[in-house]
Amino acid sequence: MVVKITARHDSVTDGMKRYATEKAEKLTRFFNGLNKIEIILDGQGPRQQAEAVISVSHGETIAVSAEAEKMNAAIDSMLAKAERKIRDHKEKVRAHRGGDGPAITDAPDPDDSLETYGEVIDRTEFPSS
Repeated sequence: MVVKITARHDSVTDGMKRYATEKAEKLTRFFNGLNKIEIILDGQGPRQQAEAVISVSHGETIAVSAEAEKMNAAIDSMLAKAERKIRDHKEKVRAHRGGDGPAITDAPDPDDSLETYGEVIDRTEFPSS
């Protein structure tokens, strides 16, 4: 997976790039189909803004953004939103594929093999008093 960090209206320190990259790479825990994450950091104005455009399998794209007083908080908030959207995408893919696996339709009904109370009493020998 490729993580690309860019800055808009400002420069980004190496520490901030490293922080965003480490956090973004953790998103692969939630879905293996992530191809590329592009993070755009904007430090202009009183509030810091972080955006992410995430390319996932099957050519789809997930976009999220967040604002906060500090850039670290904006990155954390943005990645939390990305995590939720990635989980939603994963559930959508699973539902489209038919869940966790094929349903077993030829399995015998477990109630068919159970004996009734009367059958158990009839075949059991009880000691005489």
